[in-house]
Amino acid sequence: MKKLVSTLSMIVVSLSLSAQIEWNVKAGVGMSNLASMDKMISIFSYKAGVGMDIPLHKHWAIQPTLYYSPKGAKFEAYYGGEQIYEGEFKYRLHYLELPILAAYKIEVEQTAILVLKAGPYLATGLSAKCSVKTPTCNDFHQTFKENLFAEDGKYDEISYLNGEHTPLNTKKFQRLDMGIEAGVDLLVNHFMIGVEIAFGLTPLSNNLMNKKPKNIGGYLMFGYQF
Repeated sequence: MKKLVSTLSMIVVSLSLSAQIEWNVKAGVGMSNLASMDKMISIFSYKAGVGMDIPLHKHWAIQPTLYYSPKGAKFEAYYGGEQIYEGEFKYRLHYLELPILAAYKIEVEQTAILVLKAGPYLATGLSAKCSVKTPTCNDFHQTFKENLFAEDGKYDEISYLNGEHTPLNTKKFQRLDMGIEAGVDLLVNHFMIGVEIAFGLTPLSNNLMNKKPKNIGGYLMFGYQF
């Protein structure tokens, strides 16, 4: 993996030294979830970052972007000591993400360009937290102390997957995430608007509720190209 990251970095650097780079800032809002999980519900998500547009040809370019990108999902389970309550649990996973996309540009008008893009992304997890909210108990809210990228989740040892009090303990999550990203942008007078979707290929865990979940998400993006 270190060799892959080093190779991609060297390619980006060599291309940037031989081309006229245009810089951009981007931010987006959308929804994220964990694929392959029956009980998971999508949650609000966002990402923001700085990127480059490295031209290769009249129509082609390479677009690496470094994002701060929170992801996650929520699900229903149970929480409590002497009294057990139905709870809404939420995973919030914070990543530093680097997509490196191949972009094809189509001139729509003199000042408008349509950009089709796709390629791989690499991400490393910064922190992963689980929280619980129990609406029937005065809207009690608790964020558990464990960073799930660094340690197992015990969730106060009073969190349960079902009514039979099956413990909701989990093994620590995989910090590295790899996947595929694709999108469409419309660039008008340096301003851009577009959509992006991302599909994780690396399981977050090999056994989370007997599943192997992967990150997925979709975003409405806004940006400015210098």
